[in-house]
Amino acid sequence: MGNKPNDYVVLAHGLGRSARSMEKPARALSEMGYDTINLDYPSRSDTIQNLSEKYIGEAIERMCTDLRRKIHFLTHSMGGMMVRYYLSQNIVPNLGRVVMLAPPSKGSKYADRYSKYRISPFIFGRALRQMTSETESMPNTLPEPDYEIGIIAGLHDGKVTIQQTRLNSMTDFLIVPETHTFIMNSEEVIDAADNFFTVAKFKASDK
Repeated sequence: MGNKPNDYVVLAHGLGRSARSMEKPARALSEMGYDTINLDYPSRSDTIQNLSEKYIGEAIERMCTDLRRKIHFLTHSMGGMMVRYYLSQNIVPNLGRVVMLAPPSKGSKYADRYSKYRISPFIFGRALRQMTSETESMPNTLPEPDYEIGIIAGLHDGKVTIQQTRLNSMTDFLIVPETHTFIMNSEEVIDAADNFFTVAKFKASDK
């Protein structure tokens, strides 16, 4: 597909998941020629901010050392908020493009529902309450991205509405017939991510 050789792709999974949930896209992108870093972190153990600085920062410092190669990001759900926070606080000179799958860009109806319960922090950790649709929630107080970002929403998501995924500054937007849990395993989604990393468009016909 004419990819830039060995660009990095850092993959960040969602709340309550692990790196295993991103194995399929990581493997597929690796076969396409990218150098993939599939992050694994205890998503229920800390705030989005602390997880972001620790795990994304460490991955860039240790594994993305060649400044001649772009660093792209592929995220799922909460992983998108981690990357947006990190990029709002840190300069990445060789930043490439960002693709977010089912991100709670304006919060999540799932977080609204389940964060009300007192037991919520013990089940979901502190991050769930950070992702509500309230005006002062983390997603709604992050600055709009000033880099190229593409968003893919699932038509049958169930946890984040299509409207909640959108950003005013997004470069491209795609809706696919997928659920929140398995959207990252769709071949259409993986190909769209590759297209976006290459030309900032999801559809191959736009190349």
